[in-house]
Order: sequence, then structure tokens, then C-alpha cells
Amino acid sequence: MCPFAGARMSRVLLSAVRLNGSESERIGLAKSLAVMTGDIIRAEVFAKYLDPDPSNWTAALHDLMAAIAGGTAPTGTVIEAVPPVGGDGFPFAGLLDAAKAGDTGTRAYLNILLFDENLTFLDAAYVPVTTAAREDGTGVPHERLAEEIIVQQRGYAYIYFSNDNDQPLEVFFDDFTVELAHSAIVQVDDYYPFGLTFNGYRRENGLKNKWKFQGQEHIEDLGLNWVSFKWRNHQPDIGRFFNVDPLAEDYYYNSEGLEWKSIKDKDTGITTRQLTVQMYNEAGLNDKQLTNVQNSMKNQFAKSFSGEGGDCTVNNRKCHRT
Repeated sequence: MCPFAGARMSRVLLSAVRLNGSESERIGLAKSLAVMTGDIIRAEVFAKYLDPDPSNWTAALHDLMAAIAGGTAPTGTVIEAVPPVGGDGFPFAGLLDAAKAGDTGTRAYLNILLFDENLTFLDAAYVPVTTAAREDGTGVPHERLAEEIIVQQRGYAYIYFSNDNDQPLEVFFDDFTVELAHSAIVQVDDYYPFGLTFNGYRRENGLKNKWKFQGQEHIEDLGLNWVSFKWRNHQPDIGRFFNVDPLAEDYYYNSEGLEWKSIKDKDTGITTRQLTVQMYNEAGLNDKQLTNVQNSMKNQFAKSFSGEGGDCTVNNRKCHRT
């Protein structure tokens, strides 16, 4: 049973495989997976290798190896391990060379590679076969190699075992298993400042979530691509609301920065519009500097909003643009 909810286990090796380190026997069986952020990959394989020094072998192992080499092995002798098929042409050769450069052991490994969606290399993990797996004829048990890695970015994983030894060394791998435990994350959306999405993804077979930017419903019907806020709709591609908020004039003071308010004179029935500017002194200006900025803004607003030949009022003073 998989120890994670939603985990998926793949047993990709039913019989042993031998890798002797030659050009065609360096890369063993492999498993590729599409992965998402937060997924956990667990890989396991059992391995042992033949002691490269025959002087360490038992007499029984000497006799057996000689018989196998001479084709005179006793009837019923079973050679379980077979070389891999199509072991050359490995697409990711060299990615771990720098990390393994200082390794002076057997140089046989269980490996995990992680890539992004464009197959750009991101991260890796590997476990070496140790001298505990050296077989000299005394029946040394297989060594268990296991590794676990948490995916940090959506993309792909490639799990395989290898024999990177430059000298002939027969390594035997058995019971290769890969387990993928799905994270609780089923959908991720990244946003530009006004709600336009990028780098969004959703787990395969997952239910689509329409409540996205700022918790608002994203409308895709008829190709609209609107964000439906409570009182008006928003177009994230241009960063604008295209409906007038029906309560805007009642709650103008809730907004920061530049706001208009309409004022109707009860006696004359004339409606004027009042412009409110809320300033923040985040630059730490002194009183004199702040006053200069305020005066400059008042003059600019007077010129910009009075209209051609029209009147405006700034701090109860009449202004006229010519």
C-alpha cells in the first residue's frame, strides 16, 4: 500500500538487469513522469556487484564463473540478469558528471532528474551503490538504494539506474520501483498586477476552479475572459473595469488617491464635480517641500480640469484657463 493519499506506484522492473559499464551497458531501465509542485517522488532499487578482484572470490564462485564462461554450467543453472536493450543514446548524458566527479566508489547509482516544462534541468538526487553490496561468493544480500525528492516546480521527472564506472564492473539491479505521491495542490495561477494570468496549471483530471483573481469568478463563456466582481466586470488584459460602479458616488471616500464627487446645488439645481486628492508623504519631505508639491499640484489641476475658457476653484480661489 502506498503511504500517501493519492499516491501512484509503478513497478518498472520484474527481472534483474546487469550493467557492466561498457558503452552499451551504462544506463538501465527508466521511468518518466509528469509532476507538479509539491509532488513527492520516491524511488527504490536493490543492487549488488561482482567483486572485480577474483582473488577475493570463494572457490565455489570461481568454479561457477569458469563454467558459465566456458558454457559448461550444470543443467538448471539460471542466469537471471540480462543486459538492457537500447541502452545507448541516453538523452541526459553529462548532467550529473560534475556532482559525481569526486566519487571514488563503485560509481553505480539510482538517479532522479527534475526538469521544467521546457525540459530545462532543475534539480537532481542520486544514491550510490556501496561496498556493502560487493559479492564474493558468500551470498551477500542486495543493497537497498532509496531516494525521495519533493518537486518545487511543475515539469517532468526522469528516474533511472546507471553504472558510470570506466572500468569493467558487473552490477546487478533488481526490483526497481517508482512511487509518485500527489500534493494537495490541484491548481495554481500566477497573475500580473491587473489579473492577467501566466504560468497557470491544473492537475490532470482535476475539477476546474473558476474563482481566481482576488477570489472573483472568471467568466470564459463566449470567449469573454472577464473577471466578475460584485458590482461590475473587469477586463484583466487591459486592466480596466468597463461598468460604472452603481455605488461609486455614495462611497467615494473608500477609494484612495484621485476621486470625483458630484455636488448638486439645491437652490440652483446646478451640479458641480469636486475632485479629492489624497496625498501620502512616503518620501519624507519636510513641511516646506510638501507645501511646494501641494501648490504645484493645485496649479496643475487648475490648468488640466478647468476646461478651455472654463472656471475652476482651488481652495475657494477662482482660477481660469486661457
